[in-house]
Amino acid sequence: MSRLKTITFAFIVVNLQLLLADSYNWPCEPFDEQHWINGTFCENREGSSGSIDHFHDGVDMHLSAGGQVYSVINGTITSIGWPSDYGINSWVRVGRYAYVHVNPASGISVGDPITAFETVLGTTNDWNHIHFKDGQPGSEINALRDGGGLDPFEDPYEPEVMNIRFFQDGTTNQFTDNRVFGLMDIVSRAADLTDMGPYGGNNGMYKIGFDIIDQNDSIVAGPRIPYQFDEIPPSDSYVHNVFHEGSSTSTYHYIVSNHLANNGSVNVTDWEQGFYTARVFTWDTRNNVDTLTVEFEVTEQDNEAPVAPTLLSVLSEGEGFRIRWLPNTEEDLAGYHLYFSYDMETWTSNHDESVLTDTTSELIVPSFPQDMVIYFKLTAVDNAPFPNESEQSDIYGLRLGNPNEQFAIIDAYDRIGGAWTESTHPFVALLGQRLDRIGLPFGTVNDDLFELDTTYYLPPGKIIYTLDDTDPLPSSLTEQLLNSFFNGTWLIGSYLLEGLNSDSLGQLYVEELGIILGPSAAIPDTMTGLWGRTFQMDTSWYALDSLNTAEIDPNSGSTILEDSEGHSFGVQAYQFLYTAPPPELLFGPVPDDELMVEITQWLLEDLQVTGEPFLPNHFSIDAYPNPFNPSTTIRFNLPANGKIRVTVHDILGREVEEIISGKMVSGKQEIVWHTDGTASGVYILKADFNPLGSGETFQLTRKLLLLK
Repeated sequence: MSRLKTITFAFIVVNLQLLLADSYNWPCEPFDEQHWINGTFCENREGSSGSIDHFHDGVDMHLSAGGQVYSVINGTITSIGWPSDYGINSWVRVGRYAYVHVNPASGISVGDPITAFETVLGTTNDWNHIHFKDGQPGSEINALRDGGGLDPFEDPYEPEVMNIRFFQDGTTNQFTDNRVFGLMDIVSRAADLTDMGPYGGNNGMYKIGFDIIDQNDSIVAGPRIPYQFDEIPPSDSYVHNVFHEGSSTSTYHYIVSNHLANNGSVNVTDWEQGFYTARVFTWDTRNNVDTLTVEFEVTEQDNEAPVAPTLLSVLSEGEGFRIRWLPNTEEDLAGYHLYFSYDMETWTSNHDESVLTDTTSELIVPSFPQDMVIYFKLTAVDNAPFPNESEQSDIYGLRLGNPNEQFAIIDAYDRIGGAWTESTHPFVALLGQRLDRIGLPFGTVNDDLFELDTTYYLPPGKIIYTLDDTDPLPSSLTEQLLNSFFNGTWLIGSYLLEGLNSDSLGQLYVEELGIILGPSAAIPDTMTGLWGRTFQMDTSWYALDSLNTAEIDPNSGSTILEDSEGHSFGVQAYQFLYTAPPPELLFGPVPDDELMVEITQWLLEDLQVTGEPFLPNHFSIDAYPNPFNPSTTIRFNLPANGKIRVTVHDILGREVEEIISGKMVSGKQEIVWHTDGTASGVYILKADFNPLGSGETFQLTRKLLLLK
């Protein structure tokens, strides 16, 4: 039995060799001249299963629609595929040769005798070429073979290896920056320049392979030539072993590390880490060759993502806005991905590490529509072979609008564990949504910004969110709150009063408000207050079971939230509001827009623009340091030329000292107030400004604290 198999196999080999040696003229006039090639043997072809479907089982030669097609041999017609049955793929077959995309000549029939280069088999259809097949179905051979096939055929042109890329074995996951590990596929785009015809420069390859050399020029893998297309592969399913995703009828990405019949790869797991060179070489049927080399690095697998970045601010700037964040410090940081949304549900990213590189810490958008809200979150990405993306930052938002109604939502919640166990939170963005629904502009600020950028001034409205954080506020933020004379401020946090009382500046702020920290109390089922409302406490948001209570000097303010047992969970003073329960507890799942309107109107009532909210060139004044001893620098900005008078008053309104009075040009000015002989205590800094020619007077006040 084995001898019979050997004899049969030998016969098949000899028979194939004889077939490969057969040569014939071209099936269209002039017969003895070469015609343009539109497609070569065993290219990829698209089909019903997608862009990689089957091997091209013939050779396409250009012939405009209506061109006459002839047989290359004497014989008889063995089959006909009529256009009524096969459409554009109609054909005529004479023996082992088939002519496809041909409209059969009228009157011909199966069995008719055919004379080579005399009998017209038909004419080309609208596809403008003959798909010429040498061989019976499933046994086709390459009609452009060397030493046989179509004659004459000359191809003096070199093919081209266009690129080399590296992928995780059996996937479309490309290694970043050619840094590889484990099992890898080598994928190369290549094309053959067969002739100078309209389609001759983008044909598939006859033969392609690779090898890999190390830095000592020693071959460490290969050479391997997995594909040499003399005959059609035994199964069209093999096409997926040969061609990588991205291939099509006109583009060919060869997986040169595979085998024709099965998957293959290069295993670099045990290779010494360092640099190697991959070489891909390819030939056409006339032994024209091209080679491309690409260096790659074998490295260890990295699955550790960077830490989530920290957003610092999303604030208006000019007619647009600026986003700032703290730079990550990982050595392998590649950059950042910025995601945006208009509703906090559908997120899009159009800025990745190619734009927001590892050295970037801000993004300026020069223009953005007024009265339109947008939200952002940021992730960090490393340069691992498969980049690792961090968890997202907290979500910050922005809405541009009237600066006199502007709110800053200050994210002072840094605690992980406790009431909220996730590493990031959406709570300041939810506050932004509530402001947006009632038409108020806002920006978002991390409290770290006040330590990093002393030029940022709070706008008229200030909402400070801490949830259950017990850390003190940054001193520079507390100083600005003191300077704001308590106007337009809403402090939110279940243990915020504890945090304020944990440092001297915070204690001073609480004392000036007349607030006294009480004992913590369990969260009740209901609370009453805030202009006659009853609140059902929604504790589903987080694991919070108690809140600070607070009392307030009746000469300063009043209680605005309490339970049935008389515990005070919120107070108001001046145009200041403190609520221990965060909005998620108060508002529940259905936002109370009417309550937000009442709160914000009360906070902004009768307020003038104080400081530099979000727009440059406003009239502003402040003092630093504050509290101070024995002197402080008074800084003010004049948006125009005019008269300025700066005075200091005691708590009863009596003028203590005139700092400056006279005409000044626009711009930033500074003057030092020396307090020799002045008693310690609270003072009011007052500035009156008359812009030249306006006939108007603008006034600003700041609270100062002299400690001796």
